Amino acid sequence: LMLLLNFQNQALVGKKMKDLSLPVPSGVWSEQTSGIATALYSISAVDDNVAWIAGAAGKVLRTINKGLTWTTVTAPNANDIYTIYAFDQNKAIVTSSPSTGTFAYITTNGGANWTQVLAQTGGFFDDVQFKDANNGLLYGDPVGGRLTLFKTTNGGFNWDSAGLYYPTALAGWNNGMYLNGDKVFIGTNSGNLIYSSNFGSSFSLLATGLTNTYVTWFNNASIGVTGGASFSATTNGGTNWAALTVPGTGNSSGVTGRQNSWWTTRQGTGVYFSSDNGTTWSTQYTAPAGSFYHLTMSRNGSTIWGVRSNGGIARYGLVTGINPISSTTPDNYSLGQNYPNPFNPTTNINFSIPKSGLVTMKVFDILGKEVATLVNGNFNAGSYTVDFNASNYSSGVYFYRLDVNGFTEVKRMMLVK
Repeated sequence: LMLLLNFQNQALVGKKMKDLSLPVPSGVWSEQTSGIATALYSISAVDDNVAWIAGAAGKVLRTINKGLTWTTVTAPNANDIYTIYAFDQNKAIVTSSPSTGTFAYITTNGGANWTQVLAQTGGFFDDVQFKDANNGLLYGDPVGGRLTLFKTTNGGFNWDSAGLYYPTALAGWNNGMYLNGDKVFIGTNSGNLIYSSNFGSSFSLLATGLTNTYVTWFNNASIGVTGGASFSATTNGGTNWAALTVPGTGNSSGVTGRQNSWWTTRQGTGVYFSSDNGTTWSTQYTAPAGSFYHLTMSRNGSTIWGVRSNGGIARYGLVTGINPISSTTPDNYSLGQNYPNPFNPTTNINFSIPKSGLVTMKVFDILGKEVATLVNGNFNAGSYTVDFNASNYSSGVYFYRLDVNGFTEVKRMMLVK
């Protein structure tokens, strides 16, 4: 199986359908520190704080603080792990498919111990998703002319394939299943999505007009996107599809969205964004290195996460220390005076931008040497406050500079210890 590493929908644990009341993600793209340089294949985000990652050579990582720190936890073995589903900060399921077969493992203590819960000779487990805390579906490549399908009704501890029969030769794709309530969309190496409206009791094919359907996402019950080398969109729940123009080249390895906004990536360094249901697009973020292998949104939050071929992790959302202070669009660009000033060791800095753009805020010492980057990413129009902790710096005069959309302003502050 050629591994095309693609986006998965992370089903809302304990909810039947997606919570459309959650806000559209906003804030800044920021690079996380994974501590490794090998490929990361799959990420599952419980909320804005808790996320798990799986990757090559048995790597499993976890954060419980918005990605400020990532911990490499014990893995079930040293084999590549291609998909992961996280329930909370302690429980997760992973799948790996070495030459000896394909397997699923579960942990309930944060990765300290793993238990094998499923094994199959031949095939390849592509994805595992849950519609609530107990009921989940696992699928993989065909074996013996039928799609690999298993269900669980007790949170992943036991799996059964009884009644799950769908004959096909179509290959599945890593992280390629979208699950929303009882609706199941499975991506394939063709222009068809394998679809179930009753959580696997029966399946059919949805023709999308594409050559492959590696990624799928719905913003609500009606409006969705699927694609690979090219994209199609639906406005009636997948019954009909029409071509959607998306920038970039190469197969998509992730698509996600909320309300009228969409994000996608094409196994490269770029993330493309549309705020008008795909009518227009722009490059919202370019990673410093590595190709995006997976993109997901927090199930119970408003954060987007992406993992890459070089161990890179990117996060889009409001980060610790940067928070909005007003929902009103300001009339002008402005950089506020830090408060308190003088300070020891923390201070707050406000800034306002009337138009979305790439925002950087850097701190310099009295000699003009850069000592800190407080902000570096794309922000929507609005007013924000930034926390600066100078506990590791010496007393003295410092300068901080805001740069956004051609606007630059510098102010002076004093650290007194």
